Amino acid sequence: MKILRSRNGGILASAVTLLFSPSALGASWEPFTAKIRRETRTVDSSGRTVTKVSFHTYMRATNGSLRHEVWGAAEGSVLPESVSLSDVETRRTYHLDVRRKIASYASGFQDPEEQYTSSLGGASKANQEFLGVPCSMITSVFHENGKVVSRGKSCRAIGYGIVIQERATVPTGNGKVMYWETDLVEFQRNSEPPAELMRVPSGYQVVETTRPNFPCTNCVR
Repeated sequence: MKILRSRNGGILASAVTLLFSPSALGASWEPFTAKIRRETRTVDSSGRTVTKVSFHTYMRATNGSLRHEVWGAAEGSVLPESVSLSDVETRRTYHLDVRRKIASYASGFQDPEEQYTSSLGGASKANQEFLGVPCSMITSVFHENGKVVSRGKSCRAIGYGIVIQERATVPTGNGKVMYWETDLVEFQRNSEPPAELMRVPSGYQVVETTRPNFPCTNCVR
């Protein structure tokens, strides 16, 4: 297993092997675990700044299932703030309430394979690399009331379907401006996540809902 860390960690790694559709080649997805740091700074008209830092962990299994955990910045946290799980075997996307042990899902399935293959389609457009992971830099567009209010830059990892670097400045109203930064800080290739993390845990209440709480925390806009 190779662990790729940020320059602060003192380790850099070689380029990641690109993936291809398992449906086309009869192969499995390359499993991985990625850790991403996100920082937002909101500045009001008086110059007062509110900073929020979170860490996002992505785990992909060989079958293509994807788990996304959001952790706060406080040290010693034992539970993530939120967990979403796209299970390709049950064809369901769950939001896991780890404190109340409830797994909610809606009829729509957020198929992670679609974002993998769509990012593979941009493989020829790879023009950046972070921690050895090739990505395609695109323009992030932010809308409000049907109008474009800001643009930024984000880099989507080829074959992995996640944004690993992003910079944006977004007006939020009332004279406030939010500065948004996303950075890949660790990447583990060929890292099969524990099987128990890639399915709804036993003992959870499974609930179908029309309005699941699926936080869109790493969307490509």
